Amino acid sequence: MALTVLVTLWVFEESLAVEEVARAIAAGVLRAMPQARVLTAPLVDGGEETIAALVRATGGRPIPVRVTGPVGEPVDAFFGLMGGPGAKTAVVEMAAAAGLRLVPRDRRDPTRTTSHGVGEPIRAALDQGVHWRRRAPPPRPDRHERPRPAVFACADRRRGRRARAALGPARGGAGVRPAEGGRAGAGAAARGGLERRAEAIRAATGLDAAAMPGTGASGGLGAGLVAFAGATLHPRFEIVLRCLDLDRLLEEADLVITAEGALDGRSPFGKVPCEVSRRAAAEGEPVIALAGTIGKGAATTFEHGIAAFASIVEGPCSLEEAIARAEKLLRRAAEDAMRMVRVGLALAGPRAA
Repeated sequence: MALTVLVTLWVFEESLAVEEVARAIAAGVLRAMPQARVLTAPLVDGGEETIAALVRATGGRPIPVRVTGPVGEPVDAFFGLMGGPGAKTAVVEMAAAAGLRLVPRDRRDPTRTTSHGVGEPIRAALDQGVHWRRRAPPPRPDRHERPRPAVFACADRRRGRRARAALGPARGGAGVRPAEGGRAGAGAAARGGLERRAEAIRAATGLDAAAMPGTGASGGLGAGLVAFAGATLHPRFEIVLRCLDLDRLLEEADLVITAEGALDGRSPFGKVPCEVSRRAAAEGEPVIALAGTIGKGAATTFEHGIAAFASIVEGPCSLEEAIARAEKLLRRAAEDAMRMVRVGLALAGPRAA
C-alpha cells in the first residue's frame, strides 16, 4: 500500500513562493519513497498569497491598483474580489501595499515608513461595489478625516455569515512584542509609539484595544479597525479554512509534512504548523514540521500535534546563504525525513516501503 503524504505549504518569506515550496518538498518525498502519493494543500499565513489562495478557491479575481508604497513612492498592489453568489466580498492584504519586500533593506525604519497605501485598495474595493458593514458607528471624524471602512475577509456561504476582518492570531495584545521586534523591524521607539496610540484609542473611544485578542496584528492594524471601523476580528485560520479544502485532504492522508521559517515557543499561537497539526490529530495522522530555524520552546509544539520536527539548515550559514539555497535545503530535509519514515515503516512490518 503506497503512503499518501499531504504537504501543507505556503511561502517562505523573501525566499520561496508557494509553487517552489511545493516542488521542493514533493521532490524530496519522492526521492526517498518513489511510490508515495503526494497531495498538496497551499495554505496562507498572511501576506500576499492570502489573496491569491482565496480568490483561486472561490473563483474570484485579483484587481490591480496603484497605491502609495511604504517609502512614499507609488507601487503596484492589488486586492481580491471573491467569487460566488451574494454580496461582493473583498480580500485586502496589508502586505500587498506595505509589505517588507517593498522596503529596501537600508530604509527599514518603521518610524519613517508609512502604511498610507493600505487604505487605498480598501477605497478601490468600495468603488467595486463592496459594501461597508460594521457592528457600530465609528467615532465621528474630525474635520481632517473621513470615516474609515472595515475590511471584508471571507464569506461563509454555509452559514450566511461574513467576517469583516481576518487580521492575525486569536491571541496577543496590541503592538509588536519585544521578542518579535527585530524580525518586524520595530525598535523601542516604534513599540512606544504603538503603546501611545493604544492609550489614545482608549481615551477617544473607551476601548482597551491593547487587551483585545488579535489587535496587535500587523503592527496594530487590528486595533485601528476595531476602534474606528467597528470591525470584528477573527482568527485567520477560522476564515481561510472555510474556503480551502484542507479537511477533505486530511481524511485522505497517512502523513502530513508542514514547513515554517522558524519553529519555537510562539508557534502554537496561530502559526500554520500547529494549526494544521491540531486538525491532523483529529484524523489520527502524524505531522512532521520542517523549519528554517528551531528556536527556544520548540518542544512545546509536541503538545499541539507535531510528532517530529527538524531544521532544514545543514550547518552554520548566513541568512543570505540560507535564503539563496532554500529550495535545495528544503528538498534535502524532506528526503531525510521520509527516509526516517521508511525506517519506522520497516520496523512496523509488511507496510514498509
